[in-house]
Amino acid sequence: MKKEATDTTIPTLESLTAERERYVTRIFWFALEIALIFLLPVIIAIFLYKAIAPENSSWHVLPVAFIISWGIVIKRYMTLHKKLSGLDKQIKEMQVSEKQNTHATTK
Repeated sequence: MKKEATDTTIPTLESLTAERERYVTRIFWFALEIALIFLLPVIIAIFLYKAIAPENSSWHVLPVAFIISWGIVIKRYMTLHKKLSGLDKQIKEMQVSEKQNTHATTK
């Protein structure tokens, strides 16, 4: 029995706009995720440092945690930005295409 190809429907302007709105909602959750991304490495760094050198608890490990956190945030941002840029490009292309089709049918 032959397996049929997956659904290859062309996305509509409405579906692309809805998908973009879902990503906008994800940005809100991304902001909360950023808070955790900064908090967790700091907590881990402090506990590790206290375990290694409990008599000399210094805050020298915090810059390392800060750099790691920013690396994670930048990677997550670039992924989200790439997806949103692609959706925006598709939406603009579809809007231009619809305008051209509207003008062509009205003439």
